[in-house]
Amino acid sequence: MTSSQKGQAWMNEVLNGNPIGCVNAFRIHSNVFMKLCGELEAKYGLKSSDRISVVENLGIFVYTLALGVSNRNVGERFQRSGETISRAFHDVLEAITARGNSCRGLARDIIWPKDPTFQSTPHQILNDTRYMPYFKFVKYDNSDKSYSSPYTPNPLSS
Repeated sequence: MTSSQKGQAWMNEVLNGNPIGCVNAFRIHSNVFMKLCGELEAKYGLKSSDRISVVENLGIFVYTLALGVSNRNVGERFQRSGETISRAFHDVLEAITARGNSCRGLARDIIWPKDPTFQSTPHQILNDTRYMPYFKFVKYDNSDKSYSSPYTPNPLSS
């Protein structure tokens, strides 16, 4: 499928066209998509290059995750090489996770445990025999902020 629309032109059509088109392509409304673009660019270091915009980078990332398609299919949709698709995907992933960077990524800023001291175990874990053996003997020591366990349970022994 060789499309007459290159990535940025297709992104403009999807984001500014019928609202259902954006939800179908990205599983996200266009206003939320654009807000996410702004956040990733302003706070987390996602940048445009000479050939690809922040909007298209995020489009490649979200399209890949939302539809679960291959690098080749995404390349065909955006009319980009596999290398460009891979680079765009990893640039957005880096802005979200900041694994190779000293700055905080989006995920580290928005994903927090409900109980940061981990004093209680959620009832979903307490009542599930698949998970509870791993949490049963773990103890949190508030004095040195560490965890200890007398043994590591063998998941194959059950």
